[in-house]
Amino acid sequence: MHSIEKNIGTMPSMKRWIALIPICCFFLGCTSDLTVFKESRKMITAADFVSDESQTKGTEEISTLLDDVLAEVIVQASFVDEYVEDSLLMPTRVDTPVIVESLVGQVNGRPIFANEVLDPISDQLLILSEKTKLDITAFKNEAKRHIANQMQSIVRSELLLSEAKSGMTKAERRGLFAYLERVREDLTSTAGGSQSAVTRQLLDEEGQTVEEYLDYKQQQALIRQVLLEEVALHVQITWRDIRREWERHKSDFNSPAVVTLGMIRISSEEPEEEINLITKTFAAGASFETVATSLGLPNGGRWDSFELGEGGMAEIEIADSIKPHIVHLEKGEIAGPIQLGSSRYWFSVLDFKKATTATIWDPKIQMNLRKFLYSRQYAIERIRFLNRILAEGSFDEFNSMVERILHVAVTRYMH
Repeated sequence: MHSIEKNIGTMPSMKRWIALIPICCFFLGCTSDLTVFKESRKMITAADFVSDESQTKGTEEISTLLDDVLAEVIVQASFVDEYVEDSLLMPTRVDTPVIVESLVGQVNGRPIFANEVLDPISDQLLILSEKTKLDITAFKNEAKRHIANQMQSIVRSELLLSEAKSGMTKAERRGLFAYLERVREDLTSTAGGSQSAVTRQLLDEEGQTVEEYLDYKQQQALIRQVLLEEVALHVQITWRDIRREWERHKSDFNSPAVVTLGMIRISSEEPEEEINLITKTFAAGASFETVATSLGLPNGGRWDSFELGEGGMAEIEIADSIKPHIVHLEKGEIAGPIQLGSSRYWFSVLDFKKATTATIWDPKIQMNLRKFLYSRQYAIERIRFLNRILAEGSFDEFNSMVERILHVAVTRYMH
């Protein structure tokens, strides 16, 4: 015990205070419920960090602060100095309690902290806190969805990484090491060989150090490899699958001919001069859309589109009195004026799309069908694989972890 105290005595004051906490916890133990409420938080004061041997009896008070690994640690901001990482602290005023960090659970033995979940969605939560103002219930309802989605991503990634690492051979480990070395060399070469330039560039562009970036690339490589081995290689698409899918959806690849008609209607009660003016305007070469727009008709006088069968326009579903006037029209041609009832009409074919006829022997169609079938089967195999590793993995009850993080989020963004 004396040797421990002697070593601590050589530390800077702040480090010495912090070093006492785990020692006191070791000798006195840590017990408490898992409940984390604002009213149950205990404040660390200057007296709790006294290093004088005469004050060692006060360690009993410190032990009560280490109630539970899931409890939030509150530190008086006035005692924080350069030995505490700024990134762990919430922006605050002097003498304002701040949450340093909160352990919310574990996945396959790896501790999960609140910051790991909240930091990537911090912007959304800040916007949400402004939107909901002081309505904590509204904030919690929406924030819980963001937190659950982020937590699901972390759990899946961690379980995938564990699966990948557990099945790696020595050759694969050497290959992964060589890959990361190439990544490191590429980073250095793009920065002109300067390590400091690499560090600055990654911090500016990715917000990561070199080691953090390499760790991220390693995780990507491991997850990609395990999904290849456990999912992609189990997806097999045969010619029989393609033909069966073609029979189900060949109508999607074959479309009938479609004609789009335009119509202008003028009441017979309108002055004859107006009707004559429209007729002369068409005769002068004006397009149907131009005249229709000048008359205030929307969409250039577009009336409707009709599918054409083998009988062409003679079989489209319109009034029999109109068909004789339009059946002979080509695209851009105009018929009118036509007296029908109490109105004068002009009709035109605004657009005409030919029928498309496709067969399964078209290479593009085969490729599209194969891609569709592969994507669908890959999704099924991926879900099956994820369900297996979720069943085999070890992690705290999901909803409980979400609730703990939500409590931290409310404290952090709404207070």
